[in-house]
Order: sequence, then structure tokens, then C-alpha cells
Amino acid sequence: MGVIKIEKQSLESNEVSHPGNEYPWGTELRFENELADQIDATAFNVGDVVVVRGLAVVSRKSEHTDEDMDNGGKTEKNMSIQMTEISVEKQDKSDRADKLYGGGNVE
Repeated sequence: MGVIKIEKQSLESNEVSHPGNEYPWGTELRFENELADQIDATAFNVGDVVVVRGLAVVSRKSEHTDEDMDNGGKTEKNMSIQMTEISVEKQDKSDRADKLYGGGNVE
């Protein structure tokens, strides 16, 4: 499977994870305490573009069709993955615009 671009949502959308983040709920990775120390979070700045590589295990998967009038019988699908190995590295600035705006391939 190729790279999937996650589109920004409007700030009014209930799908946005939190104020100030325009991406859909559930698409943010958060590293705290010991894990933040292990990836040397102090080496990164807000706005840095990073390459995240890792391995994960599918931990949950579900599909549910709600016949409720609120969503018109829409089928909702979700899948959770548990990261088991991860590396986070700063992106080379020369490739930054290409990676962000579709000019290059993410490996």
C-alpha cells in the first residue's frame, strides 16, 4: 500500500482531534515521559517535519452499521494499531516541501 495523505478538516468539524490541530481525531501520535526521552524529544521543535518508521500490531478492528436517523444508516469502521517498534528522525529540509506537498515519495 502506498502513502495515504491525511487531509486537514475544518476547525468546526467534530472530527478534529483538539483545538489547534486541524487533522482528524485518532491520527496523532503522542510520546510521553520515558518514551519521549528515548526518542530524544528535546531535539525536535514544534513544526519540524519528521520521518516516523516502525512496526505495529493490529490490536482492534470493528465495523458497525447504525440504523439511527442521526447518521442515516452509515457504516462506521475503525482499526487500532499498537506500535511495537518506532524511530523518529528529522526530515532533511531540502526534501521537506516535496514530501509535504506531494512532489516526492515517502519511503
